[in-house]
Amino acid sequence: MHTITRGYVVLVALIFFAIFLTVTTAFVGYLTAYARAERHAVASSQALALAEGGIDKAVYELNQNGAYAEETNVPLGAGTYSITVTSGDGAMKKVVATGYVPNAASPLATKTVTANVGIDTTVVSFRYGVQVGQGGVAMSNSARIIGNMQASGPITLANSSRIEGDAISAGAAGLIDGVESTITGGAYAHTLRDLDVVGDAYYVIASNVEAGGANCPNSHCHPGSPDQETAPLPISDEQIAET
Repeated sequence: MHTITRGYVVLVALIFFAIFLTVTTAFVGYLTAYARAERHAVASSQALALAEGGIDKAVYELNQNGAYAEETNVPLGAGTYSITVTSGDGAMKKVVATGYVPNAASPLATKTVTANVGIDTTVVSFRYGVQVGQGGVAMSNSARIIGNMQASGPITLANSSRIEGDAISAGAAGLIDGVESTITGGAYAHTLRDLDVVGDAYYVIASNVEAGGANCPNSHCHPGSPDQETAPLPISDEQIAET
């Protein structure tokens, strides 16, 4: 009698164990499939963002150089992107950008975005909040510029003036002189003088410059930095004459 009872108990235990094992296996399989699907969904979103970023990069490059044609396997974020540009009708360009996560050789996700871009030389592209030529700029009496500034001449600040962004004075004669004034971004010039820079300071010569909250030299100061190149004004004389 006891032998039969023990056998029955073992049989019931084996049945419950089989049920438990089946449920556990199914649950683990579900979690694995869910995790795989979630990784693929994230990778797909990242690949799409990379492809869209490739379109933006191509448009920027075409604004600078109409002969821009392609880039391949450019690393960015969680993956890479490739761009091809072909001629379309008239001034149109066909841009195809493909994003790969994590890479093009063995992608977990791939997304491609195609755009037709119109090239128009009459369009003006502004890269800075303020851009001036060799005459430079002088600011005083709490004057303020919100945005990045580029000058092919000296930048002179005084009386609590403020540039809320980067300030660039290009060329070997580049100078930013800022008595009692502040640049909230980075300062780039051959010579920096009497200046409070919230960000980093890039220069060859510096005198009485504070960067990142401390007097230079410190980790926010970069002596021996190359002089910045001058940039052409975004509006040509021909475009001005046409207005």
